[in-house]
Amino acid sequence: MRDTTTGTVVTCRSSAANGTLRSGSGLPGYHAGSLSAVSFSSCSSPGAPRLARQPAGLPRRLVFTLQAGGLPWHVNFSSYNAAKGAARGRIGHLHLTFSGAGCTAVIDGTSATADDGQVAFRYTDSTSQLKVLTTFGNLHFCNVSAGCLGLINSGDTVTLTVICTVTPTQVITSP
Repeated sequence: MRDTTTGTVVTCRSSAANGTLRSGSGLPGYHAGSLSAVSFSSCSSPGAPRLARQPAGLPRRLVFTLQAGGLPWHVNFSSYNAAKGAARGRIGHLHLTFSGAGCTAVIDGTSATADDGQVAFRYTDSTSQLKVLTTFGNLHFCNVSAGCLGLINSGDTVTLTVICTVTPTQVITSP
């Protein structure tokens, strides 16, 4: 996770999600699936990206909890590239809470309670890899507490970088 304004990065050692996709052919891409459980573990940040910005008294490594809310998240397919065997789409209804080291915040789309955060993704049939793209999302930090000391701020844009293997393998051939 990156705050694109301050450059602060929080890295989670692992993440997991459980969900379902509708099966069949000729189905619309809208609400083609859902993620009913999403978890993140061992999340931390080295602090401010530049040592000069590191607020006094902060430890070198900050530990955070990132918790999914607004579940289920919606999986929507929008296009399929047959030559690459790859489908694109968006995961919507995202809402995350962020806390640790005296810092709390909400990550969402238009407001802290909207549950309308979105990220774009690409799924490749041959590798079973789903990659969250850092473009075309609308995630922002909201309700950032004073304890965050400028490492993140309300209104700052957030990008997520996630690559995961989908099991069992899915074969997507159109939105």
